[in-house]
Amino acid sequence: MIAAEFDLRKVRNNDPKVTSLRFNLSATFPPGECFSVKHVEACLQSNTHLKTIVVFLDASLVSPNAGIEISSKYGGVLKSLGQLPSLTCLHFSSGPKARGILPVRVLIPLLQETQHLKTLLLSDLDLSGTKQDFDDLAAIMHRLWYLEYCSFTAIELYHPSRSTSGVVVSPGGGKEEIGGSTSASSSSLSGVIISLSMLPSLRTLTLTTTKKTQTTPCIPTVGISTNRSLHSMSLSESAASALFLSSSIKTLTLQNWTWTPAHLISMARLLRSNTALQVLDLSSLSVSVDIARALAVALQDNVTLRVFKLELTQMLSNDTALILAQSLRTQSGLHSLELTGHRLGRVSKSITMAFKEMLQSNFVLRQCLLFRKSFLKPTIEYYTRLNAMGREKVLKVEDTTMWMRVLSHSVVQEDLNNIYYFLSSNPTLCMRAASDSGKKSTTLDKRCASDQAHSNKRAKLQ
Repeated sequence: MIAAEFDLRKVRNNDPKVTSLRFNLSATFPPGECFSVKHVEACLQSNTHLKTIVVFLDASLVSPNAGIEISSKYGGVLKSLGQLPSLTCLHFSSGPKARGILPVRVLIPLLQETQHLKTLLLSDLDLSGTKQDFDDLAAIMHRLWYLEYCSFTAIELYHPSRSTSGVVVSPGGGKEEIGGSTSASSSSLSGVIISLSMLPSLRTLTLTTTKKTQTTPCIPTVGISTNRSLHSMSLSESAASALFLSSSIKTLTLQNWTWTPAHLISMARLLRSNTALQVLDLSSLSVSVDIARALAVALQDNVTLRVFKLELTQMLSNDTALILAQSLRTQSGLHSLELTGHRLGRVSKSITMAFKEMLQSNFVLRQCLLFRKSFLKPTIEYYTRLNAMGREKVLKVEDTTMWMRVLSHSVVQEDLNNIYYFLSSNPTLCMRAASDSGKKSTTLDKRCASDQAHSNKRAKLQ
């Protein structure tokens, strides 16, 4: 049944002020607390102004014959949602009482009908379905030509408890095998991710799983165990390669996935030649010397990446820190860098010196966070402020107007540290100023003499 949280009358009357719709999709609501499926379907079919749909789920839609129940009970509503001509944003999330489970077959009839969907959000959910269900979803994803923003946040794959594997009796009296070879694995998402990476309009993609491996209770359903098991999820090499080969994705967030060293090195190599990515956010990484070398080369060669965030599972060794710091000394495109982690421990003196030297030599970084907020904070603020004022152009480019503007700005801000830094780093700025001011005064004298000669001629003629 569907428990509505909106005024169906306004939706049915096509009120232009009603542009978003929120409702719960569940099989456990009492009849007196919800609208009939057919009534909701009829209201949706006449609407042309709804742009945003938010659907809250519990775990009640998961059963041995969930696909049959969904297509028979909710197929019309899902189809009507997809057929909304103005639909641009679709969001599925858990309800307020318990973590929800989303059968993949719920998405298929809806996405088949959408024409101009720009935003797709799945958050705090377990995805349920067979390998075939995920393959069907991947095929549908190929059609979302207008999708610009996609986020799978705190997502896990639903696995029934092992005690349910085998043959169970469905509500209709038949038998059905669940678990075993039919249940989805983390590789089931590979096809969906590959399809997303090929979309021409997709600009932002977020793929985040939960951090913990646990077994927690969910709503009891006939034929399904009341426990749900969450397993660590890994990204297949084909899916990871597709993401870094994408020519459209500009912002990519991959958090809480299980990585292998081979995966990370392969991704770093692809990052070298990627010309689309501008923001890259990776987490749950343990960086070895080989991985650090691959990342160092990628950061040096990539010309479009502007923001790089890396969440570590353990503190960098002296060797890995030195490799990364040396690569960032000459990096020419990165504006924001974050190397963080939880409970990383003590930072050695050699690591501190390596990143101090990096900050002194890097003229491009505008924002920087290393390990924790207090680490090298005054040094980071000092050099990033210099970079924001144009340190690279002042010290590398022969542009008098640039250094005059920077120095004058420092005087106005009473920032004597900046003035001292620029003049001590390049004393020829003062010599250049005297030379340029002499040239300007000579030119001005010539113009004044010429103007005086013309005025004398006019006086004689008169």
